[in-house]
Amino acid sequence: MKIYLTPENVDFEISTVGVHVVYSDVEGSTIEVDARIPDAVQIDSYTKVKIHFPLTAELTCVTMNFFELHHKDIVLGECSARGAKKNQAPGIYTIENSEKLKLKSKIYDPHNIFNLRHYLVCGSDSYVEVISQQYTAHKKIP
Repeated sequence: MKIYLTPENVDFEISTVGVHVVYSDVEGSTIEVDARIPDAVQIDSYTKVKIHFPLTAELTCVTMNFFELHHKDIVLGECSARGAKKNQAPGIYTIENSEKLKLKSKIYDPHNIFNLRHYLVCGSDSYVEVISQQYTAHKKIP
């Protein structure tokens, strides 16, 4: 089955081996990664980025490279956000045709109140799948 990914409109590119995940049933989940800032003055400028999902229905961590594992099945779309930059590999995507989301929404959100989405956060050697309402991303100031 093809996996349709839409890149999220963010101003960073995840470029990390280490992915740090914290989950709380009250506070949601936070994923911390190293990211490259494409428009930074220094070419190899990296910063820590915290991606926070305040309402996390489900979170799955896998210690494999997502793109190597699913290389034959990935269809990469374009970011559809208005004014989006052409960053096609930000490392955070929405899985558009998620069968998992269809099944889990019946459990986590049967009345479609939360507008859950299936997100994919990719590191170099691991990835995290999150079923959540929305997220915010914050860069740490060095």
